[in-house]
Amino acid sequence: MREIRLGQHYLLNLQKEIDSYQQLVFHARKHMQEEEQRLIEKNIEVKKMEKMKSKEYEKFLHFLDVEDRKVMDEISMQIVAREK
Repeated sequence: MREIRLGQHYLLNLQKEIDSYQQLVFHARKHMQEEEQRLIEKNIEVKKMEKMKSKEYEKFLHFLDVEDRKVMDEISMQIVAREK
């Protein structure tokens, strides 16, 4: 009889321990999912910033191209003016 009670007590303690670990796993999983969502949101923001940066760089390159053409046109006009 005593052995049965000890066995039951042991099983009850094991069940409490299992429940405790299940709660820890639940909270850890919930925290992991929250952090994963934050990471996804940050990655989206990074991609937006990279796209904006790329667009700004393209604008800058276009500006340089326009300015180079203006300079080349000015030089061409000066060469033509000197040749006359």
